[in-house]
Amino acid sequence: MKKLLLTGAFTIVSAFAFQCLAWTGSNWMSELPDDAYVAQVSIPGTHDSATGNGTTLDSYARTQEISLDKQLELGIRAFDFRPKASGNTLEAHHGIINCKITFDDAMKNVIGKFLNDNPDEFVVLHLLAVDNNDNYAKLLKALFESDELKDKVIAFRRDLTVGEMRGKMLVLSRDKYADEPYFGGFFENWSEEFNNLSNRSRIIGAAGDDMNSSKFFVQDRANTNGDNAEKTRFMTNLLDFTTRHSINGDPANIVWAMNFLSSYSKSSTSASYKSNATFFNQKFVDYVSSDSYIPGPTGIVMMDWVGIDDTNGNASVNAVIENNFKYINSINSTDLVAATGDNPQFRLDKAWLQGEGMYYNCGGDKALPIIADFDGDGRMDYYCSGQSYEHDGSNWNWGDASYMAFNKGFGHPYGFEAYDNSGVKRGEARVADNNEDYLPIVYGAQVRAFADLNQDGAVDFLTWDCDTHGWGTYKKYTVYGDPNNQVFINNGDGTRFSQINGYPNNIGNNKHGDWGCSLPGKYHRLSIADVNGDGYPDILMVTDNGTTNENGQFAWYDANGTNLYINNGDNTFTRRHIASNRNFYATSLFGDFNCDGYPDILLNGYHDAITGADGVSIDGGYELVIMTNDGKGNFSVAFHSNDYSKNEDNGNETAIHVLDYDQDGKMDILLSGTTNNNSFNNTNGRDGKVAFILRNESDGTDVKFSEVLTDLHPSSVAMTRTSILADFNGDGFVDYLADGWGPNSDWSNGTYMSSSTGKYNENYVFNNGLLKNKDYYGETVDEEQSWITFGDIDGDGMLDLISPAGDGAPRVYLNRTLEGKNQVAQVPAAPDNIQVSYDKDTKRVNVTWDKMYTQSGSKAIYNTYLRRVGGTSRNASGTIMRVPADINTGKLKAYTEWSSFLPSETCFFDNLEDGNYELGVQSVGYNYGASEFTPYQFTVNNGTVAGLDEIATEDMNAPVNVYNMQGMMLKQGVDREDALTDLPAGIYIVGNKKMLKR
Repeated sequence: MKKLLLTGAFTIVSAFAFQCLAWTGSNWMSELPDDAYVAQVSIPGTHDSATGNGTTLDSYARTQEISLDKQLELGIRAFDFRPKASGNTLEAHHGIINCKITFDDAMKNVIGKFLNDNPDEFVVLHLLAVDNNDNYAKLLKALFESDELKDKVIAFRRDLTVGEMRGKMLVLSRDKYADEPYFGGFFENWSEEFNNLSNRSRIIGAAGDDMNSSKFFVQDRANTNGDNAEKTRFMTNLLDFTTRHSINGDPANIVWAMNFLSSYSKSSTSASYKSNATFFNQKFVDYVSSDSYIPGPTGIVMMDWVGIDDTNGNASVNAVIENNFKYINSINSTDLVAATGDNPQFRLDKAWLQGEGMYYNCGGDKALPIIADFDGDGRMDYYCSGQSYEHDGSNWNWGDASYMAFNKGFGHPYGFEAYDNSGVKRGEARVADNNEDYLPIVYGAQVRAFADLNQDGAVDFLTWDCDTHGWGTYKKYTVYGDPNNQVFINNGDGTRFSQINGYPNNIGNNKHGDWGCSLPGKYHRLSIADVNGDGYPDILMVTDNGTTNENGQFAWYDANGTNLYINNGDNTFTRRHIASNRNFYATSLFGDFNCDGYPDILLNGYHDAITGADGVSIDGGYELVIMTNDGKGNFSVAFHSNDYSKNEDNGNETAIHVLDYDQDGKMDILLSGTTNNNSFNNTNGRDGKVAFILRNESDGTDVKFSEVLTDLHPSSVAMTRTSILADFNGDGFVDYLADGWGPNSDWSNGTYMSSSTGKYNENYVFNNGLLKNKDYYGETVDEEQSWITFGDIDGDGMLDLISPAGDGAPRVYLNRTLEGKNQVAQVPAAPDNIQVSYDKDTKRVNVTWDKMYTQSGSKAIYNTYLRRVGGTSRNASGTIMRVPADINTGKLKAYTEWSSFLPSETCFFDNLEDGNYELGVQSVGYNYGASEFTPYQFTVNNGTVAGLDEIATEDMNAPVNVYNMQGMMLKQGVDREDALTDLPAGIYIVGNKKMLKR
């Protein structure tokens, strides 16, 4: 028996290669790896299997030529039975016609006996009772609890493996004969056609965890009515899905599938079944043998007239069996290679966010979509808020709503479980009035930010509401229901989000004209960074005049412009006014522009006179302004220029990004759109729209920039809704996504992407109409007028796109750039050679490490954490982390702005209290793929740091302390060679090294 590790979409396999398999129909499953999931095995099956033993009216009922025992010898492992209770016997039927073998006999003396003789094999049963009555349930239970069969049945689980199934039969019933299945599972919502709507069908096992049920895709068009084209399309659609679907290493994404090739035309006669079998058996063979076929699982394939050549019934069975070894062979014989930078491709896939899992309407064209791991399970969840159109039982009404959809994996019956702003689960009764203490409701709030504001390990979020219609806001907090800002704190598992009290909540009137929310000038009015080094993220925000509620009293808020909200560490903030850059499209962003390690402030747009912390003032005007940080959160003007300001049309067509664009370890500024400097206008005939960077030339003291015109030009009309920089094709380099009003003066072709080749001032490849005219299983679907957000929904390492859509369920465009190419997205390796030193004069711990790159040479950016190990922690969780991530796996929990990460291979910590610390550093790529953290431990004692100068030459003979990954000391002062003795398998910190015990 072959025993290989086979997980994901066969992404992890052993080195064993299937070269020449001498399998027979009786033992082919013995060649399968024990750890393969049953749902990913290609299994040949027969429809109305018992008719092969003969019927009382063969001319109508017979669908099989050979008997059950011969079917097993041929290699059939899935059987379709139609039992009927008759006295104390379960007969086998096809409709009203009896088969010449009873169901009891088929189970005990044919299939049961075969499994006794061939314990490496297993069988899947599909049951559909002819007459489901009380006696049927009793007889069925008695049969499978008999001495001959009681040890052969197995309970359904989504993640059943071949090893668990060997020698067993999985009984799946279309009839719900009891509240829950006695054995196996129940089919629910059977479907004739496959259109990728995941709410159609599922398999339900006995009560238990999420793995006791599964999404189930089925194609069972029985009557072709003389035209085989439609069933061919349904059959092919399902094969397209099953062969391409990847679980990406997460068993929660497992999907079960059953594809019926069997059918009749107009009248259900044996001759009609045989004629259609000849056609569809060959169609299947052609599919899996075509030159364009990318081998993958077919699911369970149910066929008629197997075992004879004139119906192609031998070829089709062999094709299913051999297909297993095609895709195993191809994976084993070829190493995965790094993505090479192909043009990004996306596939519309509603199955992830379908109606029963999420609310259909999510704010229409101005909804706010957010993707992050809110419940901390490693999968990206989805929040949306805005206008809704729902039925209250008697009428359809417009209203406001928000919901949180938790990602349960693609194999979950609904994929996502959604809860509305009242905390009511989708499908359950909603209350009449919204309970505003679960989720925020905002309309038109494209501006948002992520952070772990209280450093408890959970993702909190902030929204900047620029609602133009007065919908969806917290009217109880403002006199006229003016839009305002909200900060919501995650309780830790995403089940409740609590609104903070005081600043910066409920501040300001952010209305700016009918379409003001849609314009890119609004994107960058909210930014997060720790400005004073206390470990807690602070908030930078632009607001305008409006009403607010302070201490229970409504008041006029007139401190418009940019304000800094200092995080006090207890979910409260202290406001500090920075500048009155109050025009409609003002920008405020954090970034380290003088390369001293402290976050500085970028302001853009019109501002009044500004006086910095150093007392130096500048006059008002349209300018780009840089204010540098003294390390304590005090800011002074260091640079200002009218050339780079958003222009006098308020900058509504200008987007600004802060990131290390040229990868030299310094944060640059990318401006795209329109600016005051006419020298950049009309470049390359782009109708005044430009894209250039202010390349950071700082020497670590002053702020200096040089102008670099890029080849990254937004089209003159596609700059009104989305402006995103990220790696969408997996090659490690930054690409550019823009969305908005299209060249045809409509919203149908506004999304385009520019893919880089790593040379940031040239060589961008344009991909216009990125989401236009997408094929959705035979239906052409066009782009809608909606926001677009991004995130890795399916866990394959590639960034997908989500559009809330204006008139229906959210649309997911899965990133399929690497499909069938044996490539993986590039992610930089974990940092090497961490060096730590201590400056006694400044009491600063300095940390450096080697530069890390992706395979293509794209330089990594970095995330860090610091936590106490033993002793009293300085905050609630004991961990300070720049960007929320899982310490154990390194997986990022949110898609934060690039300026939140470290651009260079250094960081520092000031004024640490005495104690033992663990530092972690991880590398991050521009697809938000991240390495594991490289941990390092040190001790601060009486103003000194023990042993840091000797880190590079660590004494391997010195006693060590042993910690678990939660920072708990397990052993102290033990010999290194005995460090893991008596400890269970797992990952530990031994001295300064991470070690795995198997």
